[in-house]
Amino acid sequence: MTTEVSRGGSAYADAAPQLLDSLFYAVSHDLRSPLLTVSLSAQLLEHTLADVEVAGADEAIGGLKAACDDLERMLAAMNALSRASRRTAEPLEVGVAKLCPGAAPDATVTLDESTSEELRAAIPDGAVAAIEGGSALIRWPLADVGDIGPSPLTALAGSLHTYAGGPVEALACLEIALDRHGGAMEVVESHVILRLPLSGSPS
Repeated sequence: MTTEVSRGGSAYADAAPQLLDSLFYAVSHDLRSPLLTVSLSAQLLEHTLADVEVAGADEAIGGLKAACDDLERMLAAMNALSRASRRTAEPLEVGVAKLCPGAAPDATVTLDESTSEELRAAIPDGAVAAIEGGSALIRWPLADVGDIGPSPLTALAGSLHTYAGGPVEALACLEIALDRHGGAMEVVESHVILRLPLSGSPS
């Protein structure tokens, strides 16, 4: 009996990430139908009461529409995380110089094409790249979001309402994608630091 329980527990632990992703996907999609109903109802009320003076109607309708916008933003973030974790990656070599101007032109990292595109979109001008051992380090300031802690994914999970739809959401998705390639991300003193394994380096 002990052996069977142990095996069952191990199987569940192995499946937990996929189950969590399935839950995110199901929740984000299942909530869209009631969200659409509330949003359309708010629009109908606004149209119906356009020529009628009702005390507090504008504030109430405005509150409904703002709440719908917030929920839509958070659901979109959940979908983005789900897509990032489910994506099948096909590795290819990407020049570090293409990701960050000024980097060693002959240094390459192994990423899939979509991840390299996300990196180019996420890394702003002025980022600093360096080679350290078997990794390429890319660092840039993140002054516009303040102190989000060491991990964008942890920050987003801690407050979806605060960070959904902004740069932290994009970095959280990038963190998930990089992890699949053996890369890592951290935020130290309002700077994002990416560690990308160089092509041909031991994992």
